[in-house]
Amino acid sequence: MIKKVGFRRLSIYLMILSIGAWRLSFDDLTAQMSAPKVNDAEHFVTISFWRNNDCSGEPVASNSFPVDYGNERCYSWPGRSGANSATNFMCAADSFSYTQWTTLTCSGGMNPPGTVKTNYSDQCTQDVPPALYAKVTDFSGCESSQ
Repeated sequence: MIKKVGFRRLSIYLMILSIGAWRLSFDDLTAQMSAPKVNDAEHFVTISFWRNNDCSGEPVASNSFPVDYGNERCYSWPGRSGANSATNFMCAADSFSYTQWTTLTCSGGMNPPGTVKTNYSDQCTQDVPPALYAKVTDFSGCESSQ
């Protein structure tokens, strides 16, 4: 009987911890999109997100993408839907492009699979979801990788 009580308490604690972790990861937009930097990449481009169409004021979130991954590797982070990943990272003169997926594996997901996104260092663009607007706020990863 003691073992059952102990197991039951452990199950309740684990459930509470799981709910708390879910809230931390997915309720706060900043926590959703601010992924930790990848250890094996040297160059990053940071894209910040706003809820206004001129990208003014403080951004609500940012994400640093590993430029070095190119089209060879998949980068993933938690998102509002629970999973996001990207590949096909490309730098241009004043822009950064990538293909984003609604999975953690850079394949499958939404139909059509993968959404090509291009963000600029000198202009604010409407993102997907359309409630957000994006702009490159740190372009140094592209400048140093070329």
